[in-house]
Amino acid sequence: MKHSPSHSSHCSDCAGAVQRLPRNAGRAMIWIYRHTLSPLVGYNCRHLPTCSVYGDEAIERFGLWGGITEGERRAIFRRRGIRLPYENHEDEDGDGGAPDTLRDLWDQRTQLVDGHMKWTSSTPVSFRGHTTTPQRIGFQLDRGRQPVGIVRRTCLVKGCVLPAHLADQAERNALRKVAA
Repeated sequence: MKHSPSHSSHCSDCAGAVQRLPRNAGRAMIWIYRHTLSPLVGYNCRHLPTCSVYGDEAIERFGLWGGITEGERRAIFRRRGIRLPYENHEDEDGDGGAPDTLRDLWDQRTQLVDGHMKWTSSTPVSFRGHTTTPQRIGFQLDRGRQPVGIVRRTCLVKGCVLPAHLADQAERNALRKVAA
């Protein structure tokens, strides 16, 4: 008995879904970790992207086995302070002073001016292959968690990135409720 063309394409769709099942299960485990355990222990990873984000991207790209191997290898090396040979070690600006952590990046590129903080480099910021803003970096370093939504300054000084003068969407919503 021969299969019709539509039946064989349906079978190949099923085969693809079955092949992606381990990959999707691994990514689901990371999603569960990031939304349950990670908030309980605190968002205190000093690396960007975090190991869970990196692992999720690696599983998506290389599959469950390759992704776990890559993610675990990176986490082990990071804990020991060893930089992987294939990671980009050069600063995006080409000045050769590649920061190791977000804190190093922040310290290198901010300047305190009259009670406000100025970002002294170009924006948006590219760090370890991810693009972000100085406001998000300052917020994350100060609060120890990823910001929710857009981070905006609460002072009137244009370009200020002083963490005490920044608020994410969740903080702005909470302030609105208190004011109401």
